[in-house]
Amino acid sequence: MNDKNKIDAFVSFGSVASDYGRQYKEVDYKKSYPANRYRLDILLSVLKKIKPKKILDVGCGSGEPLIEMLKAGFDVRGFDYAAEMVEQARKNLKQAGYPEDLVHRNNMEDIKGIAPGQFDCIVAMGSVYYARDFNKTMSNISSLLNKGGRFIFSLRNELFSLFSLNKYSLSFFWHNLMPTELFSEETKQKIYDSLSDCFQEQKVTRRFETVDDLNVHSIYHNPLTVESEVLAPCNLKSEGLFFYHYHSMPPVLEHVIPEEYRSTSAKIENPVDWRGLFMASAFVVQSCKRE
Repeated sequence: MNDKNKIDAFVSFGSVASDYGRQYKEVDYKKSYPANRYRLDILLSVLKKIKPKKILDVGCGSGEPLIEMLKAGFDVRGFDYAAEMVEQARKNLKQAGYPEDLVHRNNMEDIKGIAPGQFDCIVAMGSVYYARDFNKTMSNISSLLNKGGRFIFSLRNELFSLFSLNKYSLSFFWHNLMPTELFSEETKQKIYDSLSDCFQEQKVTRRFETVDDLNVHSIYHNPLTVESEVLAPCNLKSEGLFFYHYHSMPPVLEHVIPEEYRSTSAKIENPVDWRGLFMASAFVVQSCKRE
């Protein structure tokens, strides 16, 4: 489907708001993989090292990470564009004993009511890659940082396509590696058809549908070019990349041994393993605003 016809993520997130928190709490490899939990662990580890004073959580969802940051002693507030997520986050905050007004509704692509330069740390876990205008969103967010402030965010790993052996591999080969402009139209068609036969999709049964099963708009990034293509244009510099959501084998095999596929993947989770460049489907970027 043409990407323009894909659903905006905030619309879909609203439909899963009440269920979303389970991705941070449940660890049952028969049902799903706790990727969000690993991402949160990376975030908390980074925050404990840099010790920021004032944090903004962009795309805070139903508030589970925000609450974990509060429990760790950080001064944090957040916003989300999905009204249902904001409502759920406020419920979760109240239940956890924190003020509901720590979360409000705002749009990361058109941020209103927040003055520039007032945060020394901004986090965006599982949010910026859903933006329709990624570059504008990154610029908007970085403008809220003071000089030397940290921006910690997650991205989807484009290089994982080299390991996945599915439709994403085909797309990566076709658009990023192969010199298709040199081939005749007939040759292009033959190659594409042959590769399509190689990368057949397998249906995997999961306990509950995620937003990404709903054909939402999202983008992927190459960790090798994040510094030049994502950070530099926003006057940011990299302080580290941390990989998560490892796959012990290509996803096309998940349907064969789903529980063992997930349990063995968990055993190789390592944020700084070089294999994460290819075997992890996502990564966290720790960046700093230049003085």
